[in-house]
Amino acid sequence: MFQERRATEDVVYATIVNLIGLLAVIGIVITACAQRDQLVVSSRPNGATVLVDGEEKGKTPLKLRLEPGEHLVSLSLEHYMPWEEMVTIEQGEERRIEPTLLFVPYTTPLSEAMGKLPAWSSDGSRVYFIQSTAEGDRVAQVEVEQPSEESELLSIDGRVLTRGSWSSDGRQLLAISSTDGSRGLFIFDLSSGEQSKVYQEGGEERFLTVSNFDAIATWGAEREVYFVLYRLGPNWGADNPYDLIQEVWWSGRDRTELKMLYDFPFPVLSSVAWAPSGGLLLEKYDGLLRTTASDIEPLPLVDSGVMKASEWAPDGSRIAYLWVEEESEPENTLSVLDMAGDHTEELIRGNLTHFHWMPDSKQLVYFAYSALTNSSSCWAVDVETGDRILLADSGVLGQLVSDFAISPDGKRIAFEGEDGNIWLLTLSE
Repeated sequence: MFQERRATEDVVYATIVNLIGLLAVIGIVITACAQRDQLVVSSRPNGATVLVDGEEKGKTPLKLRLEPGEHLVSLSLEHYMPWEEMVTIEQGEERRIEPTLLFVPYTTPLSEAMGKLPAWSSDGSRVYFIQSTAEGDRVAQVEVEQPSEESELLSIDGRVLTRGSWSSDGRQLLAISSTDGSRGLFIFDLSSGEQSKVYQEGGEERFLTVSNFDAIATWGAEREVYFVLYRLGPNWGADNPYDLIQEVWWSGRDRTELKMLYDFPFPVLSSVAWAPSGGLLLEKYDGLLRTTASDIEPLPLVDSGVMKASEWAPDGSRIAYLWVEEESEPENTLSVLDMAGDHTEELIRGNLTHFHWMPDSKQLVYFAYSALTNSSSCWAVDVETGDRILLADSGVLGQLVSDFAISPDGKRIAFEGEDGNIWLLTLSE
């Protein structure tokens, strides 16, 4: 009896041991199977919608159990190029894919009323611009992440006559305005809401603008102001509109002192810009001049063709300028002058309209006109290599672009469109 019971217990024990071993094996197999026949989908950036064989499965990052064989995997994310690929899953395999999605630039409206002269806040979160209303002009701002929340910062007494010049932090606007026919050069402070006078036209026969000659004003490094006045010559009139003397003036930071620096016996200047390394860049009809603190007279920098526009690189290492051989030429040439080596390089020739430096001083951004689409495309050119990059084609912009401003991080552009509104072009996230 005892031996029979012992034999029975041995059989039961062996059975239990075998069962435990079998369960362990089954567990291992189940675990292994759970880790196989899987597709792990990620993307750069994540958050893309995943479709497998046309069926939506979720958003990246995502783990999927799929039957072995071929599967069409598609990814889509707003403002990025769609991605798809035929993926083969082998029996017992864990397959991983992580495609990089290509960003597609896009535009969004920032203002629904007429606007001009866009500028960025120093942190890149807001865009300021001038807006014209029936009552007069005003300075408005809009939050880039919430473009529907537009607000007025400052109401201007009268109309802004010129494109003006923003301070480096975007908090002060230097512009000429007119009230009841009286013109003055003012600083409009967005922080305080106040405006201060730099110069007011009077009876001394000096004017901020005359006939077809534009007003010229710019900021210095320490918030001083440089501007141009036109003094009428003795024979000035409708038959002799060029009998003018251009004078370059300086106004100190406290606005209590005015001083004339240079004069030109003919209206040759079209812009004045402060150099990052000090001194002034004077753009004249047929060249560029530069001054420093020690110069009695401006020194020539460039003397070629007809000047259209010029701009210092943010680091002061180069000057970019747009010019043509003859006024009647349809195509402009964009050139760069290297201040260190006094070397000039022609970068682009074509139907360029406006250009500005990228914040890193390594690229120039410009808009080119296309007669085929009657709209603009946006490009960047590397000033070292001359390589061009298409940032946004005319299909993205859909209109001609006037003035524009680049955000501090170089990822966005606020521009004045042909429709008169302010738009935002997003180049990258």
